[in-house]
Amino acid sequence: RKTMGTDVGAGPALLFGSTIPPSRAEILAQIPSRYMSDILIGRYFNTFDPATHILHSPSFQRHYSQHWVDPSKSSIVWVAMLFTMIRLAMLSYGREGDEPPEFRGKCQDLAANFRTQMAHCLITADYTKPHNHIIETLIFHLHAEYTSNRDAEASVWVLVGMIARLAMRMGYHRDAKLFPNLTPFQGEMRRRVWTFVRS
Repeated sequence: RKTMGTDVGAGPALLFGSTIPPSRAEILAQIPSRYMSDILIGRYFNTFDPATHILHSPSFQRHYSQHWVDPSKSSIVWVAMLFTMIRLAMLSYGREGDEPPEFRGKCQDLAANFRTQMAHCLITADYTKPHNHIIETLIFHLHAEYTSNRDAEASVWVLVGMIARLAMRMGYHRDAKLFPNLTPFQGEMRRRVWTFVRS
């Protein structure tokens, strides 16, 4: 089984070649404890870029609470999004130098592991196909790659192209009013995601 290497300098995790993901149970076992996850998710929402309002916090928090009640009901792509959010939180500690004692000296290694687990999730799901939360997950991954490894500009642009194509395949570029099965809330969130992708 191949691994992804360190968080900085290894290239985007989604350029994974022949990586074989572990079982779902093994992936879920890599999620930090509820206590640690709460700290990291709180950190994410307190430090994320205001320009990336593509995630509705109350909806996420409801799903997050439900996940801890019964992890088997969380889709593997939602789990990938969770890993990417806690990776962004961990990277922010390394960037700001204010990591709590629990993470001191371990931020880069932990962030690298979360990136690896996110990639395992998306390989398991086949990230080239439409899934709920897939665009958000890839956008968060792109943001993490850009902030932690800016010398890999070509790889970042590959991710940008992949996100744009997948979003178009899922109809994000079309007005949500054309999809009667979408609620007004879902339509608004899709508009926000597509606006970010275009930007």
